Amino acid sequence: MLLCGRAVPLCLLSCLLLSAGCGGSIEADYSKLDLVDVSGTVTLDGQPLSGATVVFEAPDRTFSSGVTDASGHYSLMFNTEKSGCLTGQKTVRIRFVTDSETPEGEAETEGTQESPAASGQ
Repeated sequence: MLLCGRAVPLCLLSCLLLSAGCGGSIEADYSKLDLVDVSGTVTLDGQPLSGATVVFEAPDRTFSSGVTDASGHYSLMFNTEKSGCLTGQKTVRIRFVTDSETPEGEAETEGTQESPAASGQ
Protein backbone atom coordinates (compact mmCIF):
# COMPACT_ATOMS: atom_id res chain seq x y z
CA MET A 1 0.00 0.00 0.00
CA LEU A 2 2.92 2.31 0.68
CA LEU A 3 4.15 1.89 -2.90
CA CYS A 4 0.78 3.02 -4.26
CA GLY A 5 0.91 6.10 -2.03
CA ARG A 6 4.17 7.20 -3.66
CA ALA A 7 3.13 6.36 -7.21
CA VAL A 8 0.36 8.95 -7.45
CA PRO A 9 2.51 11.96 -6.43
CA LEU A 10 5.34 10.77 -8.68
CA CYS A 11 2.94 10.38 -11.58
CA LEU A 12 1.52 13.87 -11.00
CA LEU A 13 5.02 15.35 -10.77
CA SER A 14 6.03 13.63 -14.01
CA CYS A 15 2.95 14.97 -15.80
CA LEU A 16 3.67 18.47 -14.52
CA LEU A 17 7.28 18.35 -15.73
CA LEU A 18 6.29 17.00 -19.13
CA SER A 19 3.58 19.60 -19.64
CA ALA A 20 5.98 22.44 -18.74
CA GLY A 21 7.78 21.89 -22.04
CA CYS A 22 4.62 21.99 -24.15
CA GLY A 23 2.92 24.97 -25.70
CA GLY A 24 5.89 27.27 -25.99
CA SER A 25 6.67 28.91 -29.30
CA ILE A 26 10.11 29.11 -30.85
CA GLU A 27 11.09 32.59 -32.01
CA ALA A 28 13.44 32.62 -34.99
CA ASP A 29 16.27 35.16 -35.00
CA TYR A 30 16.29 36.31 -38.62
CA SER A 31 18.84 39.07 -37.91
CA LYS A 32 21.62 36.45 -38.04
CA LEU A 33 20.70 35.49 -41.61
CA ASP A 34 21.93 37.41 -44.64
CA LEU A 35 18.44 37.92 -46.12
CA VAL A 36 17.77 40.40 -48.92
CA ASP A 37 14.41 41.45 -50.32
CA VAL A 38 13.83 40.15 -53.84
CA SER A 39 10.90 41.13 -56.03
CA GLY A 40 10.22 41.50 -59.71
CA THR A 41 7.77 41.10 -62.54
CA VAL A 42 7.35 38.07 -64.78
CA THR A 43 6.08 38.55 -68.32
CA LEU A 44 5.47 36.17 -71.19
CA ASP A 45 5.37 37.60 -74.71
CA GLY A 46 5.27 41.08 -73.17
CA GLN A 47 2.22 40.34 -70.99
CA PRO A 48 2.20 39.92 -67.18
CA LEU A 49 2.12 36.27 -66.13
CA SER A 50 -0.33 35.72 -63.27
CA GLY A 51 -0.17 32.68 -60.97
CA ALA A 52 3.40 31.65 -61.81
CA THR A 53 5.61 30.24 -59.06
CA VAL A 54 9.07 31.84 -58.88
CA VAL A 55 11.76 29.86 -57.02
CA PHE A 56 15.34 30.95 -56.24
CA GLU A 57 17.22 27.76 -55.26
CA ALA A 58 20.75 27.57 -53.85
CA PRO A 59 23.20 24.74 -54.64
CA ASP A 60 22.45 23.25 -51.19
CA ARG A 61 18.78 23.02 -52.28
CA THR A 62 17.49 25.68 -49.87
CA PHE A 63 15.14 28.10 -51.58
CA SER A 64 12.86 31.12 -51.37
CA SER A 65 9.73 31.39 -53.47
CA GLY A 66 6.83 33.60 -54.44
CA VAL A 67 3.75 33.59 -56.66
CA THR A 68 3.00 36.27 -59.24
CA ASP A 69 -0.13 38.38 -58.91
CA ALA A 70 -2.40 39.63 -61.71
CA SER A 71 0.23 42.20 -62.76
CA GLY A 72 3.00 39.56 -62.84
CA HIS A 73 4.63 40.95 -59.67
CA TYR A 74 6.19 38.66 -57.04
CA SER A 75 8.11 39.01 -53.78
CA LEU A 76 10.17 36.12 -52.46
CA MET A 77 9.42 34.59 -49.08
CA PHE A 78 12.15 32.88 -47.04
CA ASN A 79 9.48 30.93 -45.16
CA THR A 80 5.84 31.45 -44.21
CA GLU A 81 6.78 34.20 -41.73
CA LYS A 82 9.67 36.12 -43.29
CA SER A 83 10.21 37.69 -46.69
CA GLY A 84 13.56 37.60 -48.44
CA CYS A 85 16.20 35.33 -49.87
CA LEU A 86 19.67 34.32 -48.71
CA THR A 87 22.45 35.89 -50.79
CA GLY A 88 24.58 33.82 -53.14
CA GLN A 89 24.36 31.92 -56.38
CA LYS A 90 20.84 30.76 -57.22
CA THR A 91 19.09 28.78 -59.89
CA VAL A 92 15.92 30.66 -60.80
CA ARG A 93 12.89 28.64 -61.84
CA ILE A 94 9.58 29.99 -63.04
CA ARG A 95 6.77 27.46 -63.21
CA PHE A 96 3.38 28.13 -64.72
CA VAL A 97 0.54 25.69 -65.32
CA THR A 98 -2.35 26.75 -67.54
CA ASP A 99 -5.98 26.40 -66.54
CA SER A 100 -6.31 23.22 -68.59
CA GLU A 101 -3.96 21.45 -66.10
CA THR A 102 -2.62 19.33 -68.94
CA PRO A 103 1.07 18.44 -69.20
CA GLU A 104 1.18 20.22 -72.57
CA GLY A 105 0.22 23.47 -70.80
CA GLU A 106 3.08 23.32 -68.36
CA ALA A 107 6.02 25.61 -69.00
CA GLU A 108 9.15 25.89 -66.91
CA THR A 109 12.03 28.30 -67.39
CA GLU A 110 15.34 27.92 -65.61
CA GLY A 111 18.42 30.09 -65.28
CA THR A 112 21.23 30.83 -62.85
CA GLN A 113 21.69 34.18 -61.18
CA GLU A 114 24.09 35.44 -58.55
CA SER A 115 22.78 38.07 -56.18
CA PRO A 116 24.63 41.42 -56.16
CA ALA A 117 25.46 41.08 -52.45
CA ALA A 118 27.29 37.81 -53.06
CA SER A 119 29.14 38.97 -56.15
CA GLY A 120 30.33 42.23 -54.56
CA GLN A 121 28.46 44.52 -56.97
